Amino acid sequence: MTGVAVVFDSAGTLLHMYRAAREIKSSTLLYDIVTTELALKDPNYGIVILHIEPDKLLQMDPNQRIYQVINSSNIEISIGCSSIPVTINEVLSIISSDTKAMVSDLQDVLRAVSKRCNDGRYMGVGIMIDKGEKNIPYTLSTAGRLFPGVGGVISQLKEMGADIFIASGDKQEDVEFIAQSIGVKKGHTFGQSTPQCKSEIIKNLKRACEKVVMVGDAINDVMAFREADLAVLTVQSRNVRPKRLSRESDVVIDHISQIIPLVRDIL
Repeated sequence: MTGVAVVFDSAGTLLHMYRAAREIKSSTLLYDIVTTELALKDPNYGIVILHIEPDKLLQMDPNQRIYQVINSSNIEISIGCSSIPVTINEVLSIISSDTKAMVSDLQDVLRAVSKRCNDGRYMGVGIMIDKGEKNIPYTLSTAGRLFPGVGGVISQLKEMGADIFIASGDKQEDVEFIAQSIGVKKGHTFGQSTPQCKSEIIKNLKRACEKVVMVGDAINDVMAFREADLAVLTVQSRNVRPKRLSRESDVVIDHISQIIPLVRDIL
């Protein structure tokens, strides 16, 4: 492989996201909170993805503890983002220690995003774990739909000779679904990518490509930004430009189509 590789994050970069979180302690429902930024504010926090179909979750007993339903239904979990390393066994131990987070807390956040994006490209649920307190401080849900024009942007980049990749903390099947809908090869998708994984993906691509561009929108893209030849921060999904992200990026864009002239300049 030679030439230019362009690596896109998914949520917030290719997709407009609808997010909801429930703070368990206060029973407060929060909208449009950037969960990766929330996770990285506390070194003990980590995002855990629950691999369960939304319809199935809504049919479950709302009065069960989250650990009970994970255990009894053999629900697969994966780590989406964390400040410090944490293993699946540690996550399961933390979840089993929690006595307050219930299935109803997952159902509530799922319904909250469903009302705002019932035709989303994908929808999922997760939890925030606190390694220090050994509990679940938040339940999380997201839904998303492609930003207008994404498919055309990918087509133009490919016509220019760029190789396109997607590296995301989202589930692999969700990333593959998005890739298929916009013409990205299945083999060029990397789901469940932690910040460290994204950084390694960029490093590996740099060994095979002349230039590697990373396009992301959140704090979990910073490590990949640092490795990329060109780090592009997109703020299409929000008006606020976090200072740290701006400092770590080479270019800030407010529409996905603005990536085209940037790539053309380095081809």
